Amino acid sequence: MRIIPDDILDLVAGGRQAAANTDTTGIPSVTVSASGNGGDDGGGDGGWNPDPGSDSPSDSGGDHGSGGSSSSTTQHSSPAPAHVPENVDLNHLRNVADDLGKQLAAMTKIDGNEHGALIIRAVDGTLRTGPISTGNEDSNTATADLSQGEKVVAWIHDHPETPGVNEAFPSKTDVQSIRTLTANTSAVDPNALMYIVDEATHSTYEYDHTVSPNTNHLGNNISTDH
Repeated sequence: MRIIPDDILDLVAGGRQAAANTDTTGIPSVTVSASGNGGDDGGGDGGWNPDPGSDSPSDSGGDHGSGGSSSSTTQHSSPAPAHVPENVDLNHLRNVADDLGKQLAAMTKIDGNEHGALIIRAVDGTLRTGPISTGNEDSNTATADLSQGEKVVAWIHDHPETPGVNEAFPSKTDVQSIRTLTANTSAVDPNALMYIVDEATHSTYEYDHTVSPNTNHLGNNISTDH
C-alpha cells in the first residue's frame, strides 16, 4: 500500500496548510479536489467496479475493486490527447470513464450532488476505480488507496447543471487540481487524464493536464464519438 505524505495530500486536496510533525503511516490515499465552480474538499462513499455486469455504485467500499474491464466494447473515434498515460489502452480507458460517467450522472440526478472518482492502473494493466466521492457544486474530493506498482491514470467527476454555465469545461480549480495531481509522480502517471461529466447532457469530456484554465476548446466528447 502506497503512503502519500500529508503535504502532498494537502496540496492536492485544495491547498490546505501542510501538517507539521505528523505521522503519515496511516495515510494511504491520493486526494484530489473537484468543483464545477471552485472549492476545496468533501466526503466520499462507496466505489464502483468497472467489471462486466457491474452497473451501479457498490455499497461495499471499492478502494480495491477486482479490476477487470468495462462492459462496453465501443470504439472511440476522437483523436488521442497530446498527453496520455503510459501502459494504458486509451480506448479501454475511455470506455471505463464513459461507463462510470453515466453512473455519476445518474447519482447526481437523484441527489443533486457532485460525484467523482480516480481510475487506477494495476501492475498487470487492468483498470479499477477508487471510491465514488460525494460533494456539491462547491466541493468534491476523490480518494484511492494504492497497492505497490499501481498508478492513478485518470480523474473523473461530474458537474451538476448551473444555469447559464457550460459545465462541460473544467473550472480553474479543476485545472489546478489535475496539475497538482500529475505532479505527484510517485503515485500518479504524469500524463493522467481528467474526465468531466456534464450533467446537462450526460456526456463525458476528456482533457489532459495541459488544459488552460481559460480554455474555450471543448475536450473530446467520448460519449458521442462512436
